[in-house]
Amino acid sequence: MSIGAQLFLAFGGSVLISLIMTFIFNRIVVKQAEKRDKKKAQEQAELDAYHRQQRREELAADMKNLIDPVIERIDEMETNFEEKLEQIDKKLDLNTEANVTKLRDSMKERRDNLIKKGYTTASDRANWNELYNAYANLGGNHFREYVDQWRNDVMTLPESTRIEDLHHVN
Repeated sequence: MSIGAQLFLAFGGSVLISLIMTFIFNRIVVKQAEKRDKKKAQEQAELDAYHRQQRREELAADMKNLIDPVIERIDEMETNFEEKLEQIDKKLDLNTEANVTKLRDSMKERRDNLIKKGYTTASDRANWNELYNAYANLGGNHFREYVDQWRNDVMTLPESTRIEDLHHVN
C-alpha cells in the first residue's frame, strides 16, 4: 500500500473516528440539554404553580378582609334582632295577660248581670261561651276553678225565649 493510501486511510480513519466521536458527543450534549430544558420547564411550572397558590392565598386574605366586617355587622344585626324579638315576646306576653284579665273580668261582669236578671237567652249563652273560648285559647287557666263555676252558673240559669226578654238591655 502506498504511503498516500496509508495516509488517506489514516486520515480517513481519524476523520471517521472524529465524526463518530462528534456524533456521540453531540448526542450526549443534546440529551443533557433536553434534560436541562425539561428540568427548567418543570421548575418553571412549579414556580408558576407556587405563584398561583400565593395569589390565591392573597385573594383569599383580601376576601376575608372584605367579608369579616360584613360578618361582624350581620352578627350585630342578629343580636339586635334577637333582642327585638325578646322585647316583642315580652310585650306580646303582657298583651296576652291583659287580654286574659279583661276577658275574665267581662265574663264575671256578664255572669253577675245575668244572675241579677235571673235568666239567660241563647244569645247570652253563645256570647258568654265566645268569651270563655277566647279566654281558654289565650291560656287563661290560672283562675279556672272560678271561671268554670261562672260558666256553670250561666249555663244553668233558666233560658227565656220571650220577645220582651230578648230585647232586654243589660
